[in-house]
Amino acid sequence: MTAPWHRGANAVVTLTFDVDAETPILAEGGRYGAHMMAMSHQSYGPDVGVPRILDLLDELKVPATFFVPGWVAEHRPGLAASIVDRGHEVAHHSYSHRSPVAMTAAEERADFERALAVFAAQGIDIAGHRAAMWGASWQTPGLIA
Repeated sequence: MTAPWHRGANAVVTLTFDVDAETPILAEGGRYGAHMMAMSHQSYGPDVGVPRILDLLDELKVPATFFVPGWVAEHRPGLAASIVDRGHEVAHHSYSHRSPVAMTAAEERADFERALAVFAAQGIDIAGHRAAMWGASWQTPGLIA
């Protein structure tokens, strides 16, 4: 029996990474935003982790998708482009990383569109989406479509 997957593979694996950085802290009202340890911990991912992951993916010749909030791309110019330049996808992950369920329809639309504008300004084409805080609202599918 032949495998139905790409190139006859017996299984398919999808590698995805959420590059949230400081956004979960700031999205929850910034209670810990003034705490150096919390913010330093959150910045490690995009500043140190992502470059290391990109090197490993290059070595293994494996593509991946990176879900990046617009705020992260805006505050780290060149991060999203470095991911794309190395053959990977950057996907939409909101602007602020606030839960869509906690926003009004107008707030969610504004947050969604603000992220798209950041990526467009950086020349990044966006096709994929993952809801922030794993909390898609009833309006989210209409924004994605």
